[in-house]
Amino acid sequence: MAKLVRVCRNTEDEESLDNYQMPLVIDGDLKMIMEIPSNEILSLDEYLDCGSYSDFFKTYEKMNVDELAVSCKVTHNEVLSFLSQAVPCVGCRQSVEKLYNHIKKTSQPALQPLIITQSGVLTIDPSVLKDPFLLHTFLYYRGSKLNEILESIPKCRRN
Repeated sequence: MAKLVRVCRNTEDEESLDNYQMPLVIDGDLKMIMEIPSNEILSLDEYLDCGSYSDFFKTYEKMNVDELAVSCKVTHNEVLSFLSQAVPCVGCRQSVEKLYNHIKKTSQPALQPLIITQSGVLTIDPSVLKDPFLLHTFLYYRGSKLNEILESIPKCRRN
């Protein structure tokens, strides 16, 4: 579960944030720093499946790093389009868009190994793209764990 790391003034520098930490503005002058522990996101012992990795690796070897990098890029407009379909609550969608734009502007590592560039392109860290095991872990195991976390959040009936 996400935890509150600290509360600080909006004037404090955000460059000191670690991976998996993100600022949440709560007042005109205050913000909370939230952290999602990495052990919440990934526990390989639960999911280790050699069959899925060997299949993934066969496909991975067919592409070079440049092709892989291009295929893992998502434009800002594509992200917004997906949000409009996936998040029915307008306020929730605006909060996600605000967080996305904040990370884009500040280049914070809150979503590591996902990177949001200054132009708004969502991509995967090149060091992860070059390592098939890390990429497989991120796409298969982390994705499953994050989906479980999202599904466990109570949904409001009002949109």
